[in-house]
Amino acid sequence: MSIRKYIAYLRTVETGSITQTANELGYTQSAVSKMIADLESEWQVKLLTRGRAGIELTSEGLALLPAIRAVVKDYNDLGFAVSELHGLQSGLLRIGCFTSLGTSVLPNVLKTFHEKYPNIRIQIFNGEYEDISRWLRRGAVDCGFLALPAPAEFETTFLLRDSFVAILPEDHPLAGGSFFPVGALPSENFIKLNEKPDYEIDHYLDTLPVSPNVA
Repeated sequence: MSIRKYIAYLRTVETGSITQTANELGYTQSAVSKMIADLESEWQVKLLTRGRAGIELTSEGLALLPAIRAVVKDYNDLGFAVSELHGLQSGLLRIGCFTSLGTSVLPNVLKTFHEKYPNIRIQIFNGEYEDISRWLRRGAVDCGFLALPAPAEFETTFLLRDSFVAILPEDHPLAGGSFFPVGALPSENFIKLNEKPDYEIDHYLDTLPVSPNVA
């Protein structure tokens, strides 16, 4: 069985689109459809349903997906190991990040990283701490940024200390103070960022509780 069929099927599940998968992998739409059809024919199961709402997993497809994903991951790990032997590093790095860090510190870090490892592709998935923790548990991201203390199950490295500040109206009673008391927070109104996780990875996590394609 060609690993290309596994990769094409897996990416179709992740994107929910045969068209996008074909564009990303350099195939025609018909070629991707045929690869998936070949898998279905060989295994005699229906893996995907196609309707107006797009691509959806069947129960059989969901049951087989962990094994398929494991095969693809092993294949990518092997390719990464071979690349390292030749002094080249390539692959995909998936990072879970919250908005404030992603728009301030992370861009410069990624610029430096890309200069050192130009062959490694990077995907950033935006979410809140709870989302990132869930992604890490599922293996949908390779690393993530969280506030300490993080859950004990994660291997953590302290990176930086951040400050919490309160932005107040000019006429607020505490606007001229040198600090804002934490105890006053419950009685205040807040403007909160509506951080919505990337649809693709959120769908990918909620329906596919397995490790992703990582190199």
